[in-house]
Amino acid sequence: FERASKTGLIPWNPVSLQNDQLVESSSVRSLEVWEIQGLLLATRILDWRTCIYIGFYTACQLVDAAYRRWNDLVQDEAGRTYLTLPANQRRDEKKVLVHPALLDHFNSLPRCNEFICPTLAKLERWTADNHFSQIVLSAKLEKGVTFRCLRHTFARLVGLPIKRLDTAGPEAPLALPDIRVPPLPCQLPGINQK
Repeated sequence: FERASKTGLIPWNPVSLQNDQLVESSSVRSLEVWEIQGLLLATRILDWRTCIYIGFYTACQLVDAAYRRWNDLVQDEAGRTYLTLPANQRRDEKKVLVHPALLDHFNSLPRCNEFICPTLAKLERWTADNHFSQIVLSAKLEKGVTFRCLRHTFARLVGLPIKRLDTAGPEAPLALPDIRVPPLPCQLPGINQK
């Protein structure tokens, strides 16, 4: 209805998203900040840390987080950095404002090829979930924690039902807390220059 009213196919949207609550039907739960930090600390692989940060701060799916390229980071006229997420069957291309903590993390990364997470980009897409499951085990979190939990956490923290996450504005990530954990040695100044 929303798309039809915007394109002029119908004169107005008969669904009031302000008043009509959508029932949550997913069994995926949101995580607490300490659980996400546990995931970050459970891996010593920089690309997985980066992927988790991207998932938390952009609410994108694992496949979108793992296969982002450096040229997906764009700046507007005001110098604000956005991460472009490609269109898929469910959504149009989307630009998400990069949270300052995520931008600092991006700036600490080595750039060895066009991918932000080069070792993850080498993975077959169907194996990435299994790799993430190993991080969940290392973090000693309960069974059932998947990368999709990061989307649900994002939705909860910005105050949207998961089914309406597509209505989040590009600045929604700025409402999220700083969840950074201590950097890995390869992120420290001077290490990347050698």
